[in-house]
Amino acid sequence: MLNVDKQLKEYAKKLTVVSLDEGVVSKEKVGAVLEILRSKNHPKLKRILKLYLIYIRRELGKSEAILEYAGEISDESVKNVEEEFSKRYNRKINIIKKENPELIAGLRVIIGDDIFDNSAISRLNALSNAVR
Repeated sequence: MLNVDKQLKEYAKKLTVVSLDEGVVSKEKVGAVLEILRSKNHPKLKRILKLYLIYIRRELGKSEAILEYAGEISDESVKNVEEEFSKRYNRKINIIKKENPELIAGLRVIIGDDIFDNSAISRLNALSNAVR
């Protein structure tokens, strides 16, 4: 059973690679992969689809940045953040804006597991920890 699950994971990973176009998930390629999977009627289709979904979500997360901010943020600032992180990650990064009043001021950018925090609350917490 363990070996079968490992094989299914490898298969789902390969399907994910096929679903990318220049390192970005392609809607058309995902659709084609799903059509092929449906036509094959694999006995472990449900497990393959669950694994494929996990890997596709991971890939999508690599290209999306959650931009948290307090108050208002200009379109120009959002564009600058998008350009900066697209350069840093060497791929197109799409910004998802999310207001977060707890930040007090500044920004927090979350891309996958990476967090870039330049908020007032982050600085106050660091100062508080340094004083202890």
